[in-house]
Amino acid sequence: VLVWLELPAALRHERALARRYGELYAPHWERWALQEDAFFERERPELRADLILGAEPSDVAKSP
Repeated sequence: VLVWLELPAALRHERALARRYGELYAPHWERWALQEDAFFERERPELRADLILGAEPSDVAKSP
């Protein structure tokens, strides 16, 4: 089973920096985000998901 977690970019950023040693991510975050965006656009991994979950408990959907 492949589960895709869909969260707004700002929330992912906030949660990552709030983790232990999160401040170490900060200098790299923008570069990583650009790389991630390119990967998502090119590979469309969410289309292979069996289940898509969002930030809210009600944000549940089957894959397209």
